[in-house]
Amino acid sequence: MKKLLVLLTVTLAMSLFMSSCKDDEPTGPSDVVLGEMSATIDGSSWKAQNALYYNITDHVAGVYAPDPLKNPTKTTSINVKLAQLGGEPTVGKHTALCTYQESEGFPPNSVTKTWSATNGSCEITEVTDKEIKGTFSFTGTNEDDNTTKSVNGKFYTPRQ
Repeated sequence: MKKLLVLLTVTLAMSLFMSSCKDDEPTGPSDVVLGEMSATIDGSSWKAQNALYYNITDHVAGVYAPDPLKNPTKTTSINVKLAQLGGEPTVGKHTALCTYQESEGFPPNSVTKTWSATNGSCEITEVTDKEIKGTFSFTGTNEDDNTTKSVNGKFYTPRQ
């Protein structure tokens, strides 16, 4: 009887130990991780690491270098500025001033193209003191050649 009691105790202890060691469920958003901004630009994927939300200017920004080893001077960036006058960002839909920019080369010979929209859309889905998450969309126009770019994306960034 004593052996059976010891065996039962060991089995129970092992089962409790094994169940406590299973992996925890992931936390945070499943689509982007903290510090990321991703988008589709005219059907092509774009993704920036180290994107940030700047509290002072109420905007989120990200930069992407498509091929830093072959062409380190080529970068693309997205800026989404909430059309609000100061204050804390709030959950909900906002009008936004948006830009998508492509840049290549070293000054003074660098070439920069910018597509801007004054009526973009930004929907903030989560806000904390340290982080912000949301989506954005706009169709930007390049004033130099009147071309347009359709941009749809999402972000989950630290607040600075």
